[in-house]
Amino acid sequence: MTSYLQNIRKKIGNDMLQIATADWLIIQDDKLLLQERAGENIWGMIGGMIEPGETIVEAAVREAQEEAGLTIHSQELFGIYAGKEFQATYPNNDQVSPVKIVFITEDFSGTLQCDEEGESLQFFHISKLPLDIHHTHIPVINDYIAYKASKLNIPVVT
Repeated sequence: MTSYLQNIRKKIGNDMLQIATADWLIIQDDKLLLQERAGENIWGMIGGMIEPGETIVEAAVREAQEEAGLTIHSQELFGIYAGKEFQATYPNNDQVSPVKIVFITEDFSGTLQCDEEGESLQFFHISKLPLDIHHTHIPVINDYIAYKASKLNIPVVT
């Protein structure tokens, strides 16, 4: 947790906090990169909170590097998501209501490498996704599947 977020949490405790996140659909050979979250036994997309002073793209690129060891060379806006279905409570009982800015890329380099937030990283074919995906990522992944089937235009805004 960043010092910025720690300072806010000191003031509001575990109460609901609106945050902005930059998240990824990282694709390789029609497979989606997911991270198994440390201590949670659940899979999710790469991404995280946008820090004060960062641009959205800077945050997204930083998160890909930190969480997966990847350097992003180009990206496209996939969608912007918010609403009750994206609210979550973390294992420490912190509640968040994110505005998720999601990018998609197939243009990256590097060797997959987990940080402390992840147990493992794996590319999954969209027809063989794990069942235990974080509930806030399922609508985005479902939109990606619809997009791949040419049933959805991007960017998606909810």
